[in-house]
Amino acid sequence: MELKQIKPVPAELMVRNAQRKTAGLRELQAGWQIVPTKYFVCDGPMFQVIVDEQRHPVMVISEFGDRGIGPVLQEFEVRDGGLNGLSATWWGTPPRLYETAVYRQNRRDGATVYFGTNGVEIARCEYNTDKPWTGRMLRRHGFAPILWDVGYRDGKLDGAEIMYEPAGTTNRFRTFRAGIEQGLSRTYHQGVLRSEAIYENGRIVTRRSWYPAGQLERTADGDDDRGRPHGRHTHYKPTGEMDIDWNHDHGDRHGRWWEAGHQETWFWHGALLGIDAAGQREFEKRKAAEEKEPAIR
Repeated sequence: MELKQIKPVPAELMVRNAQRKTAGLRELQAGWQIVPTKYFVCDGPMFQVIVDEQRHPVMVISEFGDRGIGPVLQEFEVRDGGLNGLSATWWGTPPRLYETAVYRQNRRDGATVYFGTNGVEIARCEYNTDKPWTGRMLRRHGFAPILWDVGYRDGKLDGAEIMYEPAGTTNRFRTFRAGIEQGLSRTYHQGVLRSEAIYENGRIVTRRSWYPAGQLERTADGDDDRGRPHGRHTHYKPTGEMDIDWNHDHGDRHGRWWEAGHQETWFWHGALLGIDAAGQREFEKRKAAEEKEPAIR
């Protein structure tokens, strides 16, 4: 990836005009609710509103306490009662520029630029509030040093979604069609494949996971249409031996639960029936009765 030299933050975003005054949190709560609701005050009154001589808000400054990444400072330009114009976000100690963005009527519109800890541009994407985005977009994923390469069609996720770790190795790979997850999904840790799933219309139909050294750890059937585990699940030891084997029916244990070194346990839609042959007989009895008069689940 080509790294571009950082551009200076626009002066109009940084300079405090001498005619502007500062209002505190109490005044903001009294009537200037112009900050989007997703922004919250943490660790005390850390919102400020910059107002002009007519007491009209022209800048919002919000500061968040340490969330494990250092303090976060955000600035937003305010015009016409909303977020309109430039914004910038800094984080860490000392503060480092994280991103700059442009807002129109409280929504991003125009270029959003992400910066690395070394002060160079690492990603850029364009927003258009009047037209749903179509194309690929490279973004930062939260404050983690992870890049997010994702495709859209008419504003919906479409195509491959790839997350990269700082070293450039793949962290996660997923595919979408018209906003719905479809096909192969994989997660990695430090470049090593750890899990894999196949989706059909947003529903998992099969999945597998591996130990860090690459041995198969677990296989499972998919979920039902409400996201509940459904089907067979098998867990393996790092040596390759199967140690647990069980079934789910719409989220409930159903059928045999087998665990190495233990007696077989049998369940009926989550209810314990018994162990070994007695539990199996009761399960088969209920299964035969249900086949005559199927239950609605």
